[in-house]
Amino acid sequence: MKLVRILFFLIILSNICYAHDNIRKIHTTGTSKIRVQAQYSIIYTELKFITKQMDTSYNQLNESLVKVIKNLKKIGLTDKEITKSIIRQGAEYKWQNNTKILSGYFSSCTMQLKINDINKLYPVYKELANYNELTIQGTEYGRNDEFKLRNNELKKALYNARKKAELMANTLNEEVGQVLIIRESGSENYNPKNMYLKSETSGKTGGTFGMIDIFASVSVEFELK
Repeated sequence: MKLVRILFFLIILSNICYAHDNIRKIHTTGTSKIRVQAQYSIIYTELKFITKQMDTSYNQLNESLVKVIKNLKKIGLTDKEITKSIIRQGAEYKWQNNTKILSGYFSSCTMQLKINDINKLYPVYKELANYNELTIQGTEYGRNDEFKLRNNELKKALYNARKKAELMANTLNEEVGQVLIIRESGSENYNPKNMYLKSETSGKTGGTFGMIDIFASVSVEFELK
């Protein structure tokens, strides 16, 4: 009796699997992208001095830091928008004739500048260009409503996937049914900002400095009726 029940269960299960495999499907993708003006910017910088004496490089670094921060505040940046690291010190080497030679001693620190008013970006860049020992390591752009904008693009991408499926099905005298599977393409193992934001700069004075591409991509599987 027990064996009969097991066989009956296996038959039912195989019929369900067969019916599922027999579903006619259509698979499409949808994308949507919008380019918008950045609302804020973050500039990553490093200030580094190399001299023959450690104390000299340290003093020069401190003097330059005071000057940079003072002038940035004149532009309108606040203490909260200027984040500096601890001062690093060490020996600086260079290669000469395949030999590592001591060239001096360095003192350095990094600064992160949050520009909440994007219109201040050009004056900040202009000020930073006055310091030969300061390196701009990168600039990042963003928006405060990024999550909302991205959700809007996600909705558009899903709509585009549906319309594409309907176009393909109707062309072949078929009809799209219920949704079977939805996948957000390329979302795994990515930082959302890196994935959905692509920044660019313009060198024009007073022009648009930061534009952001916010995009969404989906993969959808529909049933064919």
